[in-house]
Amino acid sequence: MAQKIIEVVGTSNESFAKAAENAVAEAAKTVRGLKWARVAHLEMELDGQKIAQYRAPQRFTSTLNTRPSNAEGSGEATHTTWAAYVQK
Repeated sequence: MAQKIIEVVGTSNESFAKAAENAVAEAAKTVRGLKWARVAHLEMELDGQKIAQYRAPQRFTSTLNTRPSNAEGSGEATHTTWAAYVQK
C-alpha cells in the first residue's frame, strides 16, 4: 500500500493546540483519507519578550488512490506530495 505524506504548518495567535487544529482543518479540505499526523516540534514567533505566534509544523499521512494501468492490475499513484503554510 502506497501512502502520501504532506507537510502543513498551522499557526495561531492563541495556542499550539489551535495551531495544530488549523493545520488539520486545512489539510482535510483537499486530502481524503487522512490517517494520522505527526508534530515533531513546536515553534514560536517572538516579539521581544512576548509570543507573537504559535506554529505547529505537521506531517499528515493518507493512503494513495491507485488505478489499474494494465491487465495485471498494477497501480499508478494519482496524487503527489505537497506542502502548505496555514495561518488563521
